[in-house]
Amino acid sequence: MVTSLLWILLCTGYVQVTIGWRDILTLLPHEHGSVFTGIFAPMVSLWFILAYVGRGMVIRETMKNMVKKLANFPIPPTIPKHAFMPLPKRCGISCWERSKT
Repeated sequence: MVTSLLWILLCTGYVQVTIGWRDILTLLPHEHGSVFTGIFAPMVSLWFILAYVGRGMVIRETMKNMVKKLANFPIPPTIPKHAFMPLPKRCGISCWERSKT
C-alpha cells in the first residue's frame, strides 16, 4: 500500500515536471492510455506478484495444518499403514514388500 502511494506520488511529480497538468488535457486518447498504462501497470504487476506469493504461503500453512490434523486420526486396522504415507514412500514400501514375496 505504501509502495503504491509512493509510486503514484512519483508519477504525479513526473507528470507535473515533464508534461504539465494543463497540457495533459490536450493529449490524444491513445496518449492518455499510454500515460495511465505507464502509471498503473507496474503497480498491478506488483500486486499480482504479491497476491501469488501470499496465496502460496496460505496454501502451505493450510496444508501443514491439515497434515497435523490427519496425523491424529486413527488408522483402521483393515487398511495398511503405508496407504497413508506420501506417494514416494508408499511406492518404495510397496515395491520393497513385493520384492520380499
